Amino acid sequence: MEVGKIRIRKKGSAGGHNGIKSIISHLGSDVFVRVKIGIGEKPPRMDLADYVLGHFSSDDKKIIEESADRVSEAIPLLVHDMCDEAMNKING
Repeated sequence: MEVGKIRIRKKGSAGGHNGIKSIISHLGSDVFVRVKIGIGEKPPRMDLADYVLGHFSSDDKKIIEESADRVSEAIPLLVHDMCDEAMNKING
């Protein structure tokens, strides 16, 4: 996803993410809320793990911080099991 894009979902696959695979394995279900913030496309010839675990540029860091602030608006809705409302507010 593009840098800063936010997506909230109620369920889904691991999508190759080992941490999510582990959560699904421990829960025995893929039905749990996920909040994703995009970090942009991996540059060519760069190792995916190095990119995902690397540092943001100053411009991207600002965008990510703004997205995190926006996600914080959805947390009360998610805590009160109002995922549809959170998705409508944030995913838009």
